[in-house]
Amino acid sequence: MKYSTTASRSCNDDYLIDFLFRFVWSALLGKGLMAVMRYSLGLGHDWKVDKMLVDEQKQRIEVYILHSGGASFCPETGERGTLYDHRSARAWRHLDWLEFKCFVHCRVPRIQSSAGVKTIETPWAGASTRSTHAFERWTIDLLKATKNQTKTAKLLRYGFGVINRILHRSVFRGEKRRSLDGIVHLSVDEKAFQRGHAYATIISDSKRGVVLDVGEGRDKILTKALLARLLGDKKAKIKTITTDMWKAYIALAREDLPDAKLIHDRFHLVKYLNEGIDQVRRREAKSHTELKHSRYALLKNKEN
Repeated sequence: MKYSTTASRSCNDDYLIDFLFRFVWSALLGKGLMAVMRYSLGLGHDWKVDKMLVDEQKQRIEVYILHSGGASFCPETGERGTLYDHRSARAWRHLDWLEFKCFVHCRVPRIQSSAGVKTIETPWAGASTRSTHAFERWTIDLLKATKNQTKTAKLLRYGFGVINRILHRSVFRGEKRRSLDGIVHLSVDEKAFQRGHAYATIISDSKRGVVLDVGEGRDKILTKALLARLLGDKKAKIKTITTDMWKAYIALAREDLPDAKLIHDRFHLVKYLNEGIDQVRRREAKSHTELKHSRYALLKNKEN
């Protein structure tokens, strides 16, 4: 018997999804779901998964974590402290499981140390965050793939503001890890946004192709401030600086980096040469009809 109606197919699909969920969930429980969760959260011997609850109606998985009461260390001084109390219960968004939203719950201990009463660090999330490290890594991967915060928020079923904060935290961590040692080749370029009505200046390492800093605008004052903040007293070590033909960038390179060799990037050189060739072709085509419809032959054909 064939089912031809959309309603019938939808009913069968729902039944199949429900069956697969129950089957996979049972299989995972049989293979130690607690151990899988411990691994995904990076729990050590001093933390344990107390229980996991599934709400099929809300499509949520609630994971409850307990501290074993072992040695705890102050996040500021690193010294071993004594248990003071436990914070009120907090929840963190974790990676989805079988398309169910997953949340981690815990009353994190506070300890007494020479720095006062401090909340200990958790292995699954940073301080003052509401998302696990694993969830934030997945968010950044999606942001890199979609290049759009709104689309990423929709895919993750999370608020735009949360996605934006995760993005900014990632940038902050990257800036802290960034090392300027060995940078001798700089590139300064512009990027249009808001449909070309605004510009941003991008400074990058030409050799590694890594963005070092970004500032809104493309005037000389802004770019000068970006270079000063980025390089400080290391300007003398810069050997080359690559820019387009923007006058502000050229003037800044000559003033702030007089010992560096000024290079214009190939993209803009070829662009301006192509525009020059096309202008001459249009002018000459008025008196030489054979040049009409020859634009792409002149610009694209290597033999010409």
